[in-house]
Amino acid sequence: MTIIDEIKQILRDVAIRQAEFTKDFEIQKAEADKRQAEADRRQAETDRQIQRVDKQLGELGNKWGSFTEGLLERSVQHYG
Repeated sequence: MTIIDEIKQILRDVAIRQAEFTKDFEIQKAEADKRQAEADRRQAETDRQIQRVDKQLGELGNKWGSFTEGLLERSVQHYG
């Protein structure tokens, strides 16, 4: 085998390894993209749930405020 043949073989090997690396990289990137999309979806769902809970807590606070105002109003009228 001549030096030129050895160089050609080395270049073929490099090309094969590069192709394998590129394929592996693309597969890993696609998997990472899928995981990121799933994480984004879950985060959006979590945000919606937090908004619902915030709204429910606000409504509960308003009801509690109305309840205590009613108790106080009756007490003031009774003693007033």
